[in-house]
Amino acid sequence: EIEFLIDDILNPAQYSILNTQYSILISNPPYVTNLEKDSMHQNVLDHEPHSALFVPDNDPLLFYDRIADFAKEHLILKGLLFLEINENLGAETVELLVQKGFKNIELRQDMRGRDRMIKARQEFRYRNPNASENSEERYLARIFQQEAQILMKEQLGIIASGLCSKNE
Repeated sequence: EIEFLIDDILNPAQYSILNTQYSILISNPPYVTNLEKDSMHQNVLDHEPHSALFVPDNDPLLFYDRIADFAKEHLILKGLLFLEINENLGAETVELLVQKGFKNIELRQDMRGRDRMIKARQEFRYRNPNASENSEERYLARIFQQEAQILMKEQLGIIASGLCSKNE
């Protein structure tokens, strides 16, 4: 099952998909800094909504940070995250995902050899330090059972950049 969703990743209080788990999340969020605007093709600037392209110069990984947080909560264990990235921020984006607990992170290049895409695997496991060993075992067993059910349904989730208004 494939589900296409549009949400504002910067506004988690308004998510329409709060209680859903996914096997795969794919995103092409805004990643062009204002400093890079001059080097863009005019046809892109003329026809793409600026909210779908540009990020603040002082926080170029803003969307990746929020998407990674969302993925930590909504990807099943071993779930995959795919991101299109700014070619100038490949190492920084990988480091952000490492800090968020993702594993098997692959930075991939386009046909011109520029960093362009990241694939990462969800390996985060919640561990409640206040839980007894038995309650934690029950919690993990419940999580694994839920993940098995989700995998059997072969759910696939896709996050769009979600910044564009419905009128754009």
